[in-house]
Amino acid sequence: MLFGGIYFIVKLLFLQLYPAYICYKAIKVNDPNQFGPLLTYWVVASGFLVAEYLTDIFLFWVPFYTDIKFVLLLWLILPQTQGTLVVYRDWLDPFLSQHEEYIDKTLIDIQTKARQTISLHLQTLLYTLRNVIIDIIKVRERKKL
Repeated sequence: MLFGGIYFIVKLLFLQLYPAYICYKAIKVNDPNQFGPLLTYWVVASGFLVAEYLTDIFLFWVPFYTDIKFVLLLWLILPQTQGTLVVYRDWLDPFLSQHEEYIDKTLIDIQTKARQTISLHLQTLLYTLRNVIIDIIKVRERKKL
């Protein structure tokens, strides 16, 4: 349990907060040379966090699961190993490049369906609200008579 707390603190500080601050500094000095490595880092870090969330649901019971995640986390964040660059160059970039068109199409479809659904529900809400207001006005007019 203690190791899980250490893992959480290391992940929070060195996978999320420290890189976020480095991004802030890069934006502040407007150094385009730092943007590429930082964006690469965030793509890999985001992928790690999503994968961790999904695997935690099913693999929390595996012995040394947190230890394995901790070693993987260190491999990703330590500059000596350049794990984020390896993951991006060898796995993420080829996968995303191969499926980019499908991913873009799917995202556009999701956005379109979300807009349509929100629009439909908003129209229904406005119609219901209009009817409620009309009913309130009718009740008030009856009370006056």
